Amino acid sequence: MSRPPGRGSALTPDERRAIQRLALVDLCSIAEIARRTDRDRGTVSAVIKADDTRAMQAHLASEARDSVLQLLRANSPAVARQWLQAVTKAAEKGDHRPARDLLLHAGAIDPIPDDDTASDTRIAILIGTPEHPIRLAPPRIVNGEVINDDEGDA
Repeated sequence: MSRPPGRGSALTPDERRAIQRLALVDLCSIAEIARRTDRDRGTVSAVIKADDTRAMQAHLASEARDSVLQLLRANSPAVARQWLQAVTKAAEKGDHRPARDLLLHAGAIDPIPDDDTASDTRIAILIGTPEHPIRLAPPRIVNGEVINDDEGDA
């Protein structure tokens, strides 16, 4: 007669899935999984390190990433409006980091290295010429819509 599942017996497929679920979904520690399943920590660790569990972990991470990206895409107009509001509010207080971050992540400017290898050379960016100046005004948010005062003024 075979032993019932427990310490010293072979893992059943259901026990293996339970260990994987506790590790990957419930994020339990090895010790907690061992207590809940009445299995040795070494057995639990071996299941967690197994190729099929690693593949399952990668799949779950990919699904989570896809869900986050989908949420960001759905809300990106609102987030962009809020970021522009933050840029304006911060600039009013003398903090231009949100504007810098916006420009960096939009690819409009390159980061300035902070290490000792950076030269003391600075570059000035001129917009327009004295004969043909380009007037720039920050966009405004009016009733939830972005208004650019410079449209058509170039």
